[in-house]
Amino acid sequence: DLHLSIRRQRQMCIRDSRYLESLYPEPNLFGENAIEIASIEMWQARIYNELMIPLAMAFRHLHPGMSEMEIQNKDYGETQKIIGIKSLKYFDAALAEGEFVAGDRFTFADIQMITTTDFFISLNRLTLEDYPEIKRHSKLMSERSSFSA
Repeated sequence: DLHLSIRRQRQMCIRDSRYLESLYPEPNLFGENAIEIASIEMWQARIYNELMIPLAMAFRHLHPGMSEMEIQNKDYGETQKIIGIKSLKYFDAALAEGEFVAGDRFTFADIQMITTTDFFISLNRLTLEDYPEIKRHSKLMSERSSFSA
């Protein structure tokens, strides 16, 4: 089941990231106090559930190259793409309020955002030009030395 597989991969990614953070606590990516931890986890989960999943499902159900991997449902794919676009607009507006996703510094929520937008916007034949704040955030992330690693 695709959703179960994605959830497992997400859990492994978060688990491994938290493990690495416990070994190398600075710079902190998951928060330093209860409010910051909750905020980062909330934004990361929202990006995952409200943006990544709909865009992933749109790609899987609409792209001709994916037809060999699963039974496609065009109506479902179109609906997921609409949901993904609505979420892109929401997150674009949210990013207008600050430089980073979950506060005033780089966090795991920014990693979730850049990996989602960098991968799924083009796969769904969308463009960053329609989302100027996401484009700004993408540029900011690409300027980080760790981005090219």
